[in-house]
Amino acid sequence: MRDVSWVGLTFPIGRFPRTERRRQSAKEHAVRYIRQVQVEHPGTRNEHISAVRYSNGTAGALITRVRAAVASDIDARLESYSSYNDNSGAWAPVVARTSRSGLRYIATVANGIETDNLLALPRFGN
Repeated sequence: MRDVSWVGLTFPIGRFPRTERRRQSAKEHAVRYIRQVQVEHPGTRNEHISAVRYSNGTAGALITRVRAAVASDIDARLESYSSYNDNSGAWAPVVARTSRSGLRYIATVANGIETDNLLALPRFGN
């Protein structure tokens, strides 16, 4: 990397704008906490999740969003999602995946903790 001097001060070229963009991205993409799930029968796999209810913090009003929209948000890096279990406080990042049949679905990142899995969250609308 090259530095540039101006009025006796030295600035690294290219670093500030990238850092500023990263800072703006973090502000714009606050984590959405998925706190409830709606599942289709039999409801035993992440592919059965049809909708989620999330909040913009670990408490507060719940907003409903369909699975396909959440997966699309994650794929486009428009939003970041995490699961959040109100009872245990356990959480984990949520990612978008593709099933063998080509269905886009959402799942938590595997970490060995069962209580932060999406299917461990309370159900709604069933």
